[in-house]
Amino acid sequence: MFSGKQYRNGRRRVSIALSALLIVGCQPFQSDTRIQNDYQSGGGNEPPVLDQFKVQVDYEVLKDQGQPAEPVVIPGVNGKPSRSSVRLQKGSRLLAVIDNACFARKKDSGMSAEVSASQNHELDQQAYAFTLTGEMDIEELEQKAHEDECVLQVANNQEAHAIALPNDPQISRQWAMTNIEASVGYDTFYGATNGIQQDVVIAIVDTGVNYNHQDLAANMWKSSTGTYGKDFINNDNDPLDDAGHGTHCAGLAAGVGGNGVGIAGTMYKRSKIMAVKVLSKDGSGSFDAIVNGVNYAAQNGAHVISLSLGGSGKNAAMQTAITNAVAKGATVVIAAGNDNKLMTATTWYSPASYASSINGALSIGSLANGSSRSTFSATVTAAARPSAPQAIRR
Repeated sequence: MFSGKQYRNGRRRVSIALSALLIVGCQPFQSDTRIQNDYQSGGGNEPPVLDQFKVQVDYEVLKDQGQPAEPVVIPGVNGKPSRSSVRLQKGSRLLAVIDNACFARKKDSGMSAEVSASQNHELDQQAYAFTLTGEMDIEELEQKAHEDECVLQVANNQEAHAIALPNDPQISRQWAMTNIEASVGYDTFYGATNGIQQDVVIAIVDTGVNYNHQDLAANMWKSSTGTYGKDFINNDNDPLDDAGHGTHCAGLAAGVGGNGVGIAGTMYKRSKIMAVKVLSKDGSGSFDAIVNGVNYAAQNGAHVISLSLGGSGKNAAMQTAITNAVAKGATVVIAAGNDNKLMTATTWYSPASYASSINGALSIGSLANGSSRSTFSATVTAAARPSAPQAIRR
């Protein structure tokens, strides 16, 4: 009932949003994070009680992808009354997060094998895209996930697409450094007697990073095998940017300072840029790659994870990935969006909306010169609640 085929051209698009990494003043909002994965019961003829959080499917996302879920009535048996359920259509696009250590031990014929057997198993927890090859009631999907202990979570798999960066001719002028009072932070971070004594690893989860750039090369992170990160679009270890957006974000965060070249990043020294490519050269991707990008960054010790991307609709696997990253000590910085919308509980923007409920995740809007809100920036309505980050030696 499952197909592990990848897809890149769905109707729902997730837009890259421009946000300056490490800018203070973000305002995520409070909202209801429950996801529609339940059904209304007619009473009596109940399915078995399963882990209700293992399968979390947002029906609105499926509708926007052209695969709307349909309410159905399941006839009662043995004198029990009928009950209401929800039927997923053939072609519904989902992802499953698999515990790869569990899969390596079992390798059985369960759901984990169906969706991931022909693919690599590199991360501790890895998302795999799949589509339904036939209609399936939500209870059947829940049952399959419940029966396979290696399946950690099942969620939607929205498509992703980049939007253009603002074309303001002053975009390269670094007035933002003054707005955020960066020099005050430098006194603390880089002081001769009390400055930090280790590099801060900043994962740019985006279109990749041009690690050969003259203003970035000296600040690039390398893995134990000598790679600059990971490419989840081409499934290799070369996260070279072929779009430019990730390189732009990397420069804002950690462009080399004091070298007489180009710009200086917000944290221009004692930082290392981990390149994680989850969007292609035309800015497209999907949430299975983004979830894996966050998991990779957290698994490899990133202190800060930049997600300058997002789009409408909930995604439970994305929420879990951010929660796990924060639990490992990372601070996750997320773009609020570039569509000039007020985000509410009914106007959901993922992953930015999850910052309201995850301490250690920050939702960041955009400021224009003079500290006013950029006309394109999304608006949020509550204060961020950052948690204590990983300990940095000082």
